[in-house]
Amino acid sequence: MFWNTDVDNDLYGFQLSCDGEYRVRNCLTLSAKSRFGIFGNHIDQQQSIGGSNGHAIVNFAGPPYDGQDDKTSAPTKTMFPFLVN
Repeated sequence: MFWNTDVDNDLYGFQLSCDGEYRVRNCLTLSAKSRFGIFGNHIDQQQSIGGSNGHAIVNFAGPPYDGQDDKTSAPTKTMFPFLVN
């Protein structure tokens, strides 16, 4: 018996950051940091279950399975999160 899972997760994007310091006195320093980024995350997933005779057959009567091989795939998802720090 086997259970195959294939997952692709691709992260695209960029990030900009900067930091600065200001010395007020010898023992006192003010510092600040800033970050900004835009990213796109693309996920694709597929899986299958079977044994020595091949892929498993789903025995539900009627749609959507109707005796098809058990090869499933999740819909492709793309997200665009933003980072501001």
